[in-house]
Parts: sequence; structure tokens; C-alpha cells
Amino acid sequence: MSPGGTAVGISLILLSFVTLALSLIVFMKYRQGSYSHLWWSAGLFFAFVTILQEGIIYFGYWSQPLIQSYIFMVALLVGLLSTGSVSMLKSGWMRGAWLGYIVLMSIATAYFCFTTPVDRSAVVNGVIIGALPQLDVISSTLVTAPAATMLIALALYSTYRHRTMGTLFIAAGAIVLSVSGSLFALRSFPAAFYYSQFTGILLIFLGFIGFPTGRRPGTRLPA
Repeated sequence: MSPGGTAVGISLILLSFVTLALSLIVFMKYRQGSYSHLWWSAGLFFAFVTILQEGIIYFGYWSQPLIQSYIFMVALLVGLLSTGSVSMLKSGWMRGAWLGYIVLMSIATAYFCFTTPVDRSAVVNGVIIGALPQLDVISSTLVTAPAATMLIALALYSTYRHRTMGTLFIAAGAIVLSVSGSLFALRSFPAAFYYSQFTGILLIFLGFIGFPTGRRPGTRLPA
């Protein structure tokens, strides 16, 4: 592996632990009384795990459980982040319906991910650029696409209603994290994957830390 490739792999490992630290910071906000931060903290924890897995894969380690769990958790983390945003709504039935949808689709995604073998050709030189099983792609998309849409919609609504930018940065960061893996398919600039993930984590960090919401813990958005 070239020095540049080694640097990218090490950067992924380091970024994973930065994400873990952010997850713990957000969890402390949950302990202060903000229920939505529990979901956001869980989503960031899964982001930590997936970025760490990417670093391990990048350095050449391969196993079916590793790649299968990676595909599943990439979808799950976006679902958890969106559930954190939905939990801020006042409407109980909307919160319950969304949670039920995410749980059911996550179960379906887990089933297809862990029962469908992934061909080793999906990983080339430690980079996930090959075709993944179709059922994995379909089921995970049914989690990530609605979740990303919900994140954007609630972020725009919250920004408009409260004149704050925090949720907008959180949504943007979550979306960057969820789609960053597709940059590998371009094959032209593999390091873009690392830079995109760094950008996603930075946006989420700004959303949680740099731009306070101005709401008291536990305050919900109308729906």
C-alpha cells in the first residue's frame, strides 16, 4: 500500500474515534433531558462503527459478517438520526408510525443483509466499489431514502419556524454520511470518501455544538 493509501486508512480509523467522541457528547445532552438526543447519539455510534469497519476493510481484512453488518448499519444509522428528528414532533401518532416503519424496514434490511452473501469482488483494493446484492440495495434504500427525506423536511421546517441552523446542519451531515460511500463508484478520487465523511461529521458537530437550537430540553415541534 502506498503512503497515500496508508494515510487514508489511518484517517478513517481516526475519524471513527472522533465520531465516537461526538456520539458521547450528544448522549450527555440526552442525559440533560432531551429525548431526541438519544436517537441521534445512537445514530452517531453506528456511524463510528461503520467508519471503523471501512478502515479495517481498507487495510485488506475481509469477512462476510464484516461486510454484511457494514451494509446493514449504514442504513440503520440514517434511520436512527431521522427518528431523533421525528421524536421532536408533538404528534404522538406520527412519532409512533415513523418508529414502527423504521423498525420494520430495519428488520427486513437485517434479514436480507445477513442472509445474502456478498461477493468478494465488491471490495477492490480495500474500497467498496463493486455491485452489492440487489435485495440489500432495495431494502436499505427503503430505509435511507425516506429517512433522508424526513431529515431534510424537518430540518427545513425547524429552520423556518425557529430561525436556527442547527437541525439543518445535522440533516446535511447525516445525508453526506449516508451517500458518501457512493463516491467510491467514481473510481477517480477514492480519497473523496474520506473527505466526504469528514465533512459529514463536521456538519453534524456544528449542528449539535456550534448552533444551539434555542429550545429548552424536551420541547417538541408542532406537527
